[in-house]
Amino acid sequence: MHRTHVFLMGNKKSASAHRLQKTGSQSSLPINQVPDTSSICSQDMAPHSETPDLDKDGLGITPGDTDGTSAHSPVDTLKRKSIRLSVKPVSCKENSPELDKNVILLVPQAANEGSKHLVFSQWTPFSEVLDEIYSTIGCQNFACKPMLSYKLSTSAQKDDAINLGTLADWDGCLEQVNSAWKKKKDSVVSVKILVSEQYMSTLRAMHGKKKPPGKGKNPPLLDLDNDGSSADDEDSAAIEKENKSLMELEKSLKLCQRCGPSKYCKINRAGQHVNLTFNQHRGWALTLGHEMHGVTLKTPPKGDLFSEFHAPQSDKTSSTSATQMPLNSPYMSMYGWPPMPPMPPMMPPWMVPPVYQAPATPVTPTMGEKRGELSPSELDHDTRPTYPTIVDFLTKLDASFPKHKLSVYIPQSEAMDFYNIDELRSLSEEQLMKDFGMSLGNSCFLLSEVAQAVRQVERKKRTRVE
Repeated sequence: MHRTHVFLMGNKKSASAHRLQKTGSQSSLPINQVPDTSSICSQDMAPHSETPDLDKDGLGITPGDTDGTSAHSPVDTLKRKSIRLSVKPVSCKENSPELDKNVILLVPQAANEGSKHLVFSQWTPFSEVLDEIYSTIGCQNFACKPMLSYKLSTSAQKDDAINLGTLADWDGCLEQVNSAWKKKKDSVVSVKILVSEQYMSTLRAMHGKKKPPGKGKNPPLLDLDNDGSSADDEDSAAIEKENKSLMELEKSLKLCQRCGPSKYCKINRAGQHVNLTFNQHRGWALTLGHEMHGVTLKTPPKGDLFSEFHAPQSDKTSSTSATQMPLNSPYMSMYGWPPMPPMPPMMPPWMVPPVYQAPATPVTPTMGEKRGELSPSELDHDTRPTYPTIVDFLTKLDASFPKHKLSVYIPQSEAMDFYNIDELRSLSEEQLMKDFGMSLGNSCFLLSEVAQAVRQVERKKRTRVE
């Protein structure tokens, strides 16, 4: 019955049936145990797509085996079919000749003015490439790493540099290198790594290497040991302290029974209830947060914002007693004439001055100023340079360097009667840290900027006078 079933499949499968009959007689199996080929028949009868590795009938018969006399059994045929189907086509990218080439990097060094020649395979992980670049530059032990960029040797001089900081940037660099190789197969394509001159100057200064003299000023040095995390922590702590002081102050100002909790009430020196403005209670809170001397929840800081809450400074001239006239001081002439010299004890009567020349009452003499000297009010203000105010100076610094937040120290400077930047030159870093509550970085930065601004003002003034 089995052989009849195979014969009914048609003329096309007669070769397969004949082969089954022949191989069945040669096998070691008994005659009544012919291998089951129903699965093979069902696969041949089902529609299937032809592949280049299979024969027309799908059984793996070679084109020359037209009589069905192949020595392969149906089991061997199935094995050959499965092996051929498991072969995967090789990717064109893996056989690409460009990816077998190495990438040449020219990396600058802080130890000298030259660049080092590094060679990497295109399969090298980007993390290893980055570590080798940092090691070559000489910044592997510093927390602050440079911003890397690159340019191909085939790029024009006016072309912009491209950032190299992520894996995507590295992949883009490799694509550009391969594209350049395709255009210029005989030329060598290298990648020049670029680092900012300010970073390299700082790194050379850290290593004790001096830059050769050149034109222009050297850029300011960077803090390579500080990655910014400590500064952020310090700023967060300062902000938290200021917010705490602000909450305590607002709670204290809302205790007035007359004005109620809706106003920030403070009684001035005249006994009037004053509703503080936002700038007033904000500046008060800032000075509290920085623990300024003499500032409490009851006593605001000194300055223009709180002038009505502090007694005015006593006039120094009012406390000065009137100058006593010496007993032997000469009389002053009524008509503005020069005073007469003192009379000797044995002066003749005719030398005594007439009555109309002597004053009826003693006049307090005024001390005449020496010729050639001018009082401070008579000084020519044009001969003295005009320095910027601390308020304007710190505001401009805040706009240019917002991380330092120097404008918060404006109330302290006014409370301590500092108004122009030249008055800050006499202060040291320790005094700024102690009296103003500044950090070490802010105090160094402020004194440096003040000294530079003062020199600039004096230079302009000196040039104008000359």
